[in-house]
Amino acid sequence: PNGEMSEEQWIDEFQKLYPKGDPRYFCHIAFSIIDKNHNGLISFTEFMSAISLTLPSDMQQKITLIFAICAHDKDEVDKDELIEFLEAVNQLESRTESRGGSVTNLIVNNIMKSLNRKSNEKIMREEFITWYANFRAHQSPKITGCK
Repeated sequence: PNGEMSEEQWIDEFQKLYPKGDPRYFCHIAFSIIDKNHNGLISFTEFMSAISLTLPSDMQQKITLIFAICAHDKDEVDKDELIEFLEAVNQLESRTESRGGSVTNLIVNNIMKSLNRKSNEKIMREEFITWYANFRAHQSPKITGCK
């Protein structure tokens, strides 16, 4: 091993963390964000930053990485990108809701509504981070894995 892994190797590692789920979709949308130098490989450091999403860790760091994945490393995210991310998480965790399912749409619509956004408007990075931090502050640390 040279300390780097391809997308396929990364998917294989995520499959070990989520043996009942299907990590391919999540790994595919996240890989280009995690691969900072876009060489088709991720370093050990890049790999660990992605794995940190699945472990108890600093909430601010976790939220920032979640936003980067949702927004495809831009400064804003739209409704479709949020839906895509949640669908990827559903597959990763072996949830059975179909693509574009009503629960996912309801969650995203509630996010947009709580931020006073119409469905065609975008959410800026800082707005999302503030919203997510407030949302998670009202959840059990056992559920979120955040301190």
